[in-house]
Amino acid sequence: MSKLTPAQAITVNSTTAAVSTYDEWASDHGTYSVADNVKITVTGSGVLEEEYECLVEHTAAVDKNPATDTTDWLDTGASNAYKMFDDLVSSQTEKATSMVVDITPASRVDELALFNVSAETVAVVCKSGVTEVYNESHSLDNTIIEDWLGYFYNPFDLSSDLVVEIPGLYPTLTINVTVTYTGATAKVGHLAVGLSQDIGKAQYSPSVSIADYSAKATNDFGETYLNQRAYAKTVGCVLNIDSVNFDAIATRLAAVRATPAVWQINNSSTDYSSLIVWGFFKDFDLLLQSNNLSTCSLEIEGLI
Repeated sequence: MSKLTPAQAITVNSTTAAVSTYDEWASDHGTYSVADNVKITVTGSGVLEEEYECLVEHTAAVDKNPATDTTDWLDTGASNAYKMFDDLVSSQTEKATSMVVDITPASRVDELALFNVSAETVAVVCKSGVTEVYNESHSLDNTIIEDWLGYFYNPFDLSSDLVVEIPGLYPTLTINVTVTYTGATAKVGHLAVGLSQDIGKAQYSPSVSIADYSAKATNDFGETYLNQRAYAKTVGCVLNIDSVNFDAIATRLAAVRATPAVWQINNSSTDYSSLIVWGFFKDFDLLLQSNNLSTCSLEIEGLI
């Protein structure tokens, strides 16, 4: 079945990736000068360290909080360790060779997803209390090998997205994730957990494309330069659904409008990372065809 997984709140217990070295912003600090950097630590879930740069020299005050004052402060994004917990996919948490992060979801989850990953393996260990309930290492090797020539000479290719199914639906769970890229820099663009919901069975005609935000510029001499920028993955598909679930599917989709979520358009017989998206639906169209079978046309756009 194809699935929708709304993201759940996460508490970050620990991480080996570098955290922010900036001082915490304080309303009684005194004077902040241009180019000063501060952080704001948010307790709870999501981005836990957001960093800011001072744009205008000013005296610190409650109404000069960087989180709301865009005149005096520039939001430069999450600190390195917590980039994997913002809503963006392109901003990556990085650490040489390997990084380990330990998290606790707010409630029951059955799925862990990672996007824009640069790594060879991702190891996931889940514990309910002190009891280990899941321990698997997942290879991201996606090299195309059709013969011996390809075995020796084809370029090494790695998948960038991964979904891990977590069994058990335990009320409390700690999840330990180790991302390893031997001899290189391990990177993760986004990590999300949640409780998956079936949305139908995809027909064998999904489309995958990208919305490319690269630009080209031509100078006065006619020389054209390409400026490569980020892109967003888009997936279009048609789902078969039981008509008895028609209303439920409509409600599930409407509930996540304009909300980032994990979308899996794979079925039990397919396992394509290209059909895994962290993003939102642009449009859906439910068609009640009969008392037994209905269809849902769905267009999903990934976040950058």
